[in-house]
Amino acid sequence: MSRSVLHVGSALADLPGPPREWQEQIDRVDGLVEEQHRQAAAWHRTQEQEKRLAHLLDTVQIKGVLLGAATV
Repeated sequence: MSRSVLHVGSALADLPGPPREWQEQIDRVDGLVEEQHRQAAAWHRTQEQEKRLAHLLDTVQIKGVLLGAATV
């Protein structure tokens, strides 16, 4: 397993993505949440907000910054 050193103030774009296994679990949970809540107006608002935030990050109108990190 490789180790990465993360520094406070690191840009989110510079951080490594989650391990494949984590992403698979995230995808499963996201699928279940969508399945159970896709009819709810709040779910649709959340999806729209997620798209807007991703656009702002992608176009560097805002920047995400790591404020802290810990290992367990």
